[in-house]
Amino acid sequence: YEGYVTPEVQTTVIAADGSTAVRYYYEALRCTIRFDGNGADSGQIADKTVSATDTVSLRPYTYLGDEAFQKELHVQTGWNTEPDGSGTSYSGSSISVAPKQELKLYAQWEADPSAVSYAVYHYLQSSYSDSYSLNATQISVGQAGEEISPAVNVYEGYVTAEVQTTVIA
Repeated sequence: YEGYVTPEVQTTVIAADGSTAVRYYYEALRCTIRFDGNGADSGQIADKTVSATDTVSLRPYTYLGDEAFQKELHVQTGWNTEPDGSGTSYSGSSISVAPKQELKLYAQWEADPSAVSYAVYHYLQSSYSDSYSLNATQISVGQAGEEISPAVNVYEGYVTAEVQTTVIA
């Protein structure tokens, strides 16, 4: 049987009364699938051990309830057997695994066209004039069309700015 170890041939004498039975036990061949975030900022997917006769459904983002891989300003497009995408690609598809094989799959990424990086600048007024100098910069990421209200910083001796709400263009 495909996907199973062929048992050794058993030699036995078959009794004339028909009481002898010959039994073969077939051991399933297994494959381990390992997942690599390939530059992901966070997430983890545990190794999966499956029978060689199984068909495994692969899809981006998550696998069997594990924490998804995440990469800022990117979306996962699928999996590949090579980090640079030059191997066999799997994108939301099912695969059959080869017996006694270890399969390592690397997350494949592309830039998220709807992700927008934006900056929030915090200026402090000079104690001696009406001029301002940059004190802090915060870089954040949002989605085009998203309404944001970046947090204000609190500085001792300064009036706290009001929170501004804007829409990312």
